[in-house]
Amino acid sequence: MTRPQKSAQTASIADNLPEALPEILPLQPYLREIIWGGRRLQRFGKQLPPDIPIGESFEVSALPEQDSVVRCGELAGLGLRDVLSHYGEKLVGSAVVARYQDDFPLLIKLIDAQDDLSLQVHPDDAYARSEGLGTFGKTEAWFVLHSDGARLALGLPQGTDAARLQEALTDGRAEDAVLYQDVEVNDVVAAVIEHEESLEEESDGRGAAQRLREELAELRTRISSVMRGIGGWVGAPTADQRSTIEFCRSAMIELSERWEAMR
Repeated sequence: MTRPQKSAQTASIADNLPEALPEILPLQPYLREIIWGGRRLQRFGKQLPPDIPIGESFEVSALPEQDSVVRCGELAGLGLRDVLSHYGEKLVGSAVVARYQDDFPLLIKLIDAQDDLSLQVHPDDAYARSEGLGTFGKTEAWFVLHSDGARLALGLPQGTDAARLQEALTDGRAEDAVLYQDVEVNDVVAAVIEHEESLEEESDGRGAAQRLREELAELRTRISSVMRGIGGWVGAPTADQRSTIEFCRSAMIELSERWEAMR
């Protein structure tokens, strides 16, 4: 695991932070060593340590000991967790702070999978809490930057219950128990955990939830445009890139506040 270099004077930095949050926070990613990783992330401008298989580059992360670090500017050397702790609502908006408190709700990463990954379960909020797995469930989405006949495991065949799944796993037939989806470059695939209390439709036709879904789809298109350009960014962002980043940030805060108001 390769952790971005934090400043040795993080405490003193935190004591002398500017009141206003900088408009742009260039982040140094956390590089995660994984057995199924490789060297392909170098194609996207990542400086990888020699002779180490890197499977993931955490571009935006506030995970403990795996957080992204501000690369330059007034906050240089500060981890994203510390930025959130100090700036709170200025970084993510009041609704996000009200719901997630000290947790940063997003993890954006690049993945280089040279082999099959383990099958993972994505619980909803209720199950995660009942089983002591945390406060919130897990929703993921993938934007495909490269594919050599790649596929994603997403869901179970219709009619598969717990007993059939357990039987397949016991017999070593895990691949027979899941649905696979072929993916190509520029595909977007989402595994969404829908919260029932958040998605109740209004009686006026489309309803607020449907309108919000449509706006999220538009935002996803803009974010996809940003992700396609990540590998080619060198130095300070251009005016167009800054505009797109600011749009995504502002829209995510606004939509998050509206989503929370619907709960």
